[in-house]
Amino acid sequence: MISLCLIEDNQKLWSMLQESLIEEWYSCDRYTSVEAFPLEHSSRYHIFLLDINLPWEDGLSIGKKLRASWTVWI
Repeated sequence: MISLCLIEDNQKLWSMLQESLIEEWYSCDRYTSVEAFPLEHSSRYHIFLLDINLPWEDGLSIGKKLRASWTVWI
C-alpha cells in the first residue's frame, strides 16, 4: 500500500480526496498545517500532496523543505 500525506486546510476538498484515494488502495493522512506535521515523520510517506494556497505558508516552500532532507514525490 502506498502511504500518502496530504497537507490541506480545506475540509471539503480533503474529504473528497480521501474518499477517492482510499478507493484506490492508498493510505492517506491529513495535516491542516505544517506546524501539525512533524518533519521527522516524512520518511514514512511515499507521496506528498501539498496545498499551494495555504494561509500561513505555500505548498511550494513546504516542498522545498521536505526535499532538502528527503527524496520524496510531491
